[in-house]
Amino acid sequence: MGSKSLTTLLLPYSFVGEEMPTDEDMVGFDGFENLRFLALGDCDLTGQIPMWLHKLKKLEILDMPFNRITGSIPSWLGTLARLFYINFDSNLISGEIPKEPCKLPMLVSEQAAAQVDHNFLELPIFIQPDGAQALQYP
Repeated sequence: MGSKSLTTLLLPYSFVGEEMPTDEDMVGFDGFENLRFLALGDCDLTGQIPMWLHKLKKLEILDMPFNRITGSIPSWLGTLARLFYINFDSNLISGEIPKEPCKLPMLVSEQAAAQVDHNFLELPIFIQPDGAQALQYP
């Protein structure tokens, strides 16, 4: 939780059926300041999209499909200026999509997207869990 150098955290099929850590669980959380890729898909996680994710200012990819996350998509996702890929597919999300994430610089400006250093991770990444369909990350 206190790692300052971690850039990629891929944990699909982990924590099956557990609750997403809440903001109260993450009091004092100041790690992962360099995290760029967070994948928590196919975990059957419950709860809501926690606000502590907004502290991940370098986050570029947020991949959380096939969970049981409820509530709405928070507008503060629009504060993550480097975010260019968001996946909440096959969750229990409700409500409208807020306008703020739709205005993310990485989604609307080719010039901003060109400034990102992708040397840390050679894309695309392919993951094929046992007996499952292969997943490709952009």
